[in-house]
Amino acid sequence: MKVDFFNFVGRNKWILLIIAVGTAFRVFRLDFQSLWLDEIYTMNISNPKLSLLQMHKQILAREGFPHFYFLMLRGLYFLFGYAPVVARALSVAAGIGSIYAIYLIGKELLHKNVGLFAALLVSVNFYSIQSSQDARPYSLYFFFVIVSFWRLTLFLKNQSWRNAVWYGITSGLVLNVSFFGMFNVLTQSFIILFFLFILPAAQRAAFFKKAAVSGIIILVLLAPNYLMILKLIRFPSFWVPSPKADTFSNIFNLLTGDSEVVRFIITPLIVYYFLTVFNNSNHKINYKDIVDNKLVFSFLILFGWFFAFFVIIYTKSFGKISYALARYFISITPVIFIVLGISLYSIRNNLIRALVLISLVSFMTINLVSVKKYFTKVSKPQFREASQFVISNHKPGEKIYTSQKYWFDYYFTNDKSNIQVTNIEFEKLISEMGKDSAKVKAFWFVDAFKKGYKPSLQAQRFIDDNLYVDKQFTGYRAWAKHFIRLKDKPTSQRIKKRVKKTF
Repeated sequence: MKVDFFNFVGRNKWILLIIAVGTAFRVFRLDFQSLWLDEIYTMNISNPKLSLLQMHKQILAREGFPHFYFLMLRGLYFLFGYAPVVARALSVAAGIGSIYAIYLIGKELLHKNVGLFAALLVSVNFYSIQSSQDARPYSLYFFFVIVSFWRLTLFLKNQSWRNAVWYGITSGLVLNVSFFGMFNVLTQSFIILFFLFILPAAQRAAFFKKAAVSGIIILVLLAPNYLMILKLIRFPSFWVPSPKADTFSNIFNLLTGDSEVVRFIITPLIVYYFLTVFNNSNHKINYKDIVDNKLVFSFLILFGWFFAFFVIIYTKSFGKISYALARYFISITPVIFIVLGISLYSIRNNLIRALVLISLVSFMTINLVSVKKYFTKVSKPQFREASQFVISNHKPGEKIYTSQKYWFDYYFTNDKSNIQVTNIEFEKLISEMGKDSAKVKAFWFVDAFKKGYKPSLQAQRFIDDNLYVDKQFTGYRAWAKHFIRLKDKPTSQRIKKRVKKTF
């Protein structure tokens, strides 16, 4: 048994090392950032206190994702408890799985080293790590898309019933994690139709039957989500703005790490990949020759995977509803890493290949740790810290107000104190106090995300004349203030103010 274990480690030492590096980046300081707006959605909707029917209604009312992700979280809560770190752990696991999955597909498409290079780039990629520490379905979507294209690759190379069934299951799971998966499955359908077309006529019927079984499995797995699909079809508008001239280049830049140096290195690698493909001398367009020519076969899979999805999203984004948001493109980013892996593999000089790879990985890591300061710099709205400040300083009987009750309730109602929060806009609250002096009492106001403390001139005049802030928290895109009546202001503060006026 020990011999088998050491043999396994010896054969797979590089991918195991890469997975270890990727795991370290994804686990480190997992709970450093507060939950942000969408993560609180996740926690509220997957709350185990809700019945499954209540959760179902919440998903229909508030979410754009299928039920599967939230059901998986419920299972994890049952085992490990209801906590943000548990919810994020699912994304971590999917992120780690993605490193191994992209290794498998890179190995299957062309060569083991392609898989290793692609896996290494994913392991240190800023956006992939960020998604892996986010309690949202994107990391899981990323994982299942890679697995489904891997199973598609196996099915096209070996048209067995087993491969057909596994492809159907994995693609069905993609649809159960994100409805953007419908575009991925549509892309896969185009690829299957192309290979069906170039098959010898005698083999088409058998291949078609197996592909049809895959399709039936996909539809069966999609069926439980029909209510959500109807809701999304009828959706009239969306908050994402229409694309501008540089929108898609900015999305590409963000997905690859949002670094000019990284972009400077990967751009010639991508160009080199296309030159390598275009210089391929095979001119035969038949099934066997294309599958046997790994470079051409991998290009067809990758081109279909990226191009068809991009065209669909690009076209729809100029319609009534725009999808021009980086996280909606996460399912085609594996193509970029595999292309980079193939490009690195195609460099014939070992020294040059090593230098380029080391440079790319080094700058991606530097960008993550030193430039972005991902593990030391707060980058998510501090709902948690603002709430904890109020909880620590709140006195019984004092009212707490916010314009974002749904989100702050997660922190207040899940705290042992079970503090109740009133939902109201800050301007409206001040206006009501201005109309009724009896309402001018000590209170807390807390807000976050896009709700900064920016009182109007009229509201500020009322505050200056009637209220005084004696405690406050100002964090990253979050704030909390304790207002007391001006006449209750501590005497020491009044004396200080008088002294200042004297001088």
